[in-house]
Amino acid sequence: MNINNKTQLQQDLESIQNKIDASEDAIAIAIDRLNDARKYFWGLPDDRLSGVLQHLHDSDELNNLFISHSGYAVDLNSLAENHTDIVKRAAIGRSRDYTITDGVVELADPVVEEPSDPITGSPEV
Repeated sequence: MNINNKTQLQQDLESIQNKIDASEDAIAIAIDRLNDARKYFWGLPDDRLSGVLQHLHDSDELNNLFISHSGYAVDLNSLAENHTDIVKRAAIGRSRDYTITDGVVELADPVVEEPSDPITGSPEV
C-alpha cells in the first residue's frame, strides 16, 4: 500500500526545500544565539563586567572578542539579508563605553535612553 501520492520529482523538490528551510532556520538561530551572548555579556552587573573586561584586556583578548563578534554578526546579517526572508539581525557594537588608563579598565556610566513614542520610534517631547 502506498500512502504517498507524490511523484518522485515532487518528493525530491520537497526534500530540497526542507533542507533550505532548515538552513534558514539555522541562520535565524545563530543570530539569536549571538544576540543572547552579547546581551548576557553587557548585562553583567558592573563589578562582574569590569572583571571580565579587565581579564580580557590583561590576556590581550579584548579586541579579538569584539572583532570576532563583529565578524560573525556581519556575516550572519549578510546571509539573512541576501539569502533569506529573515528580518532579525545580529547586533553589532558595544552597549557600554569603557576606558583603559594605565592598563586599568573602567566602565563609563550607562547611557539612559529616553522613552520613545511607540508609533514613530522618536523620543517623546
